Amino acid sequence: MQKIINRLKKMGLSATQIIFNLVTSGLICCTTVSGHSMMPTVHDGDRLLYNPFFKNVERGDVVVISHGGDMLIKRVIAIGGDHLTISTYGSVAINGEWQNETYINPQEQSGESIDVTIPENELWVMGDNRGHSLDSRNFGTVELGDVVGVVIIRKNGGNDGK
Repeated sequence: MQKIINRLKKMGLSATQIIFNLVTSGLICCTTVSGHSMMPTVHDGDRLLYNPFFKNVERGDVVVISHGGDMLIKRVIAIGGDHLTISTYGSVAINGEWQNETYINPQEQSGESIDVTIPENELWVMGDNRGHSLDSRNFGTVELGDVVGVVIIRKNGGNDGK
């Protein structure tokens, strides 16, 4: 991908033209967010560019997944082999280390505690708006093969999340 971008730069193309060429060639894909489960990181109406040719998925990545015929935007919280603990107050620990999740919507959270080891080639995904997200707390782990792409660029849809 980097070789293609460098070639386009040498041709004198602007960043917008490069992105347009990558999207129209299918090397990156675009989707529009519908919903509030990833606020404050991603808002309803935002446009996302994602890489459908990702090589790996890491904790913290925002991904597009296919679930039950729908495309969902979620954050990867844990990957295969991780031991995940979620307290009844919503605090998250990975492999015994409590996480400082600065990206989540600051709200009071409560629910059932979770203590699970993520199977290999599976992910635990959650929305950043934890009180209003359909995610792995509801449907369990996601198979790596259900990841459609890893988000690389977010463009505000103009509604500022309202």
